[in-house]
Amino acid sequence: MRDALTVLIAICCLGVFSYSQTADDLVAKNIQATGGITRIKAIKNIRMTGKFEGGGGFKASVGQQNERPNLIRETFSLQGMTAVQAYDGTTGWQIQPFGGKKDPELMGEDDLRDLLLDADFDEPLVDYKDKGNTVEYLGHDLVDGTTYRPVFDREDTQSIGAVAIDPSNSKNVWVGTGEGWVRNSVSVGDGVYKSIDGSENWTNVGLKDSEHVAKILVNPGDSNDVLVCAMGHLWDDNDERGVYQTTDGGKTWKKVLAGTNGSSGCAMLARSKHEPKTIYAAMWDFRRQGWTFRSGGPGSGLFKSTDSGAHWIAVNESNAKGLPAKPWGRVAVQVAPSKPQVVYVNVEAEKGRGLYRFGRQRCDMDQARCQ
Repeated sequence: MRDALTVLIAICCLGVFSYSQTADDLVAKNIQATGGITRIKAIKNIRMTGKFEGGGGFKASVGQQNERPNLIRETFSLQGMTAVQAYDGTTGWQIQPFGGKKDPELMGEDDLRDLLLDADFDEPLVDYKDKGNTVEYLGHDLVDGTTYRPVFDREDTQSIGAVAIDPSNSKNVWVGTGEGWVRNSVSVGDGVYKSIDGSENWTNVGLKDSEHVAKILVNPGDSNDVLVCAMGHLWDDNDERGVYQTTDGGKTWKKVLAGTNGSSGCAMLARSKHEPKTIYAAMWDFRRQGWTFRSGGPGSGLFKSTDSGAHWIAVNESNAKGLPAKPWGRVAVQVAPSKPQVVYVNVEAEKGRGLYRFGRQRCDMDQARCQ
């Protein structure tokens, strides 16, 4: 299952590398190597079936059927019952008989988001800009431009939720393990890894019980100052979740923003390189169970720091008029690269869910509170 909308083209280039080459050039070469856009677009449907086997003789049948443009139906059958998740091009619905629900129901936002990734018929690289995906060129090696070289295959986990490159030194690479888009088939990680030689070698630098890391921010002015957005356990409470900071390059960590309860962790971090001391953190109260998923609760919220993460204040109706009423679910936040005073927030809520924009340019508050 593909769980990330951001596709990172890493360590690839033409046989004779040119520094004028762009990520678009590499994407085009990759598509050509897989058959070319004409042959890819000629495929109209795909059907896959298989078996899932677990411990103690556990066996289930799984299936997936895709049709153009982006229709999908996934099944999981066990002991005469079949769970179904489907998207018809407009609506996502599911049947979950293992939780006693035999009638179709609409899917929640997080499960639907993951299903839409699986429904992408042509994979993330084809027409990636139209899909809202991002391709970043991270480095190169002298290969033929379509070959990928694994750089994180000797570690204890293969599940990655976040990658960050030090803006001051591209040889410093940080990886947060554990998928950030959590569903019942999610894979966990074992903390944060750091490389100081451009991803050739890695060292686990801590936060091993965080299980899921959604974001890492490296201070553009200080390579040793790093913030980690730790989501925490999906299935139970744990302490190692929230926003953590190191000021010594990963030797020690301090929790600088904690959730209000054991099921709340960090879902997103954002800052502008023009104002690196100002940081936004989205906290998320969530819990997965075998038969359901809870997204939202008293621990979900948005927070702001103006001193590089040392102190935080909650962003709410008193200082950012127009946000929906709580409780919230998952929150995504991003600072406009061109105008660090402008912030975009996507809020999951029972009423008023959607994308919000606030900052000096458009604000219902006085200028002092609109900073």
